[in-house]
Amino acid sequence: MYTVIGVFLGLILSVFIFGTLFLIWPRTGKLGINTDTVFCPDCDEKMPKARTPRKINQFLWGGWICPKCGAELDKYGVKIK
Repeated sequence: MYTVIGVFLGLILSVFIFGTLFLIWPRTGKLGINTDTVFCPDCDEKMPKARTPRKINQFLWGGWICPKCGAELDKYGVKIK
């Protein structure tokens, strides 16, 4: 039982490591963690490191709503249309 749980958790961790290390460029993948500082493309406001998700997509995949201009950004700082 513990082996199955360990393998499952190892696979999940592997996916996030792969997404973080290999899908950073062109910054389109939803997997992984963005460790760079993000600025709003409209008003150049620095997004906070700690965030409170306002939408389900932000909760699942990361992202912000700019506190200065209200633009919705993904976790890489690309404006969502």
